[in-house]
Amino acid sequence: MDHAHADHAVRLPLRLAAEPYAKDLSDGAVALGLHCSGTQDVELAMLVDDHGIIAFCSSRLICRRELLSSIVGDSLDRNQIDSSSRWQSETLWLLVRSSTASNTLTWHHFEGQSDTAVPTKIAPRASSMTPAHDAFCARLITDSIRTYYAQQILEPSVRGFLSVLEKQFARGDLYLFELLQNAVDDGAD
Repeated sequence: MDHAHADHAVRLPLRLAAEPYAKDLSDGAVALGLHCSGTQDVELAMLVDDHGIIAFCSSRLICRRELLSSIVGDSLDRNQIDSSSRWQSETLWLLVRSSTASNTLTWHHFEGQSDTAVPTKIAPRASSMTPAHDAFCARLITDSIRTYYAQQILEPSVRGFLSVLEKQFARGDLYLFELLQNAVDDGAD
């Protein structure tokens, strides 16, 4: 499927470029950036829905071994990570940026234990994918979200907004109370 933003002159971060592809798979799917050590030359993201991790995204075509090494890392005991062992032997979906200047992504998959990703002509359906969901996947997802918001809080506009909030309320917990009171006033249960 063609996406309207795919040919914009501005090269989007992989997470943003992958978002429409996530929505094609499932209404509840989102793209989350992966911040892995040892991957300075490749940008990674993952497509996630309520059932777990559906697929991975990469800024360039990479082999399965490199992908898993970037995700799992060398410091972790791979035998304790169920999803990692599953990702080594089952079909694994990969969305790859078509060129360094483009926001267009193409589907690839690793079949069986193959280390080489094969292009897929037709975009997969969510029903044909088996999401991975275990403690390791949950940690990947929460680490991704935490890293994203840790970076957002450093933005000058956000810092400015937070300083205004700090000046409005004598204590930090009063802001939370005010939010809850506003929700109750609007009819929240």
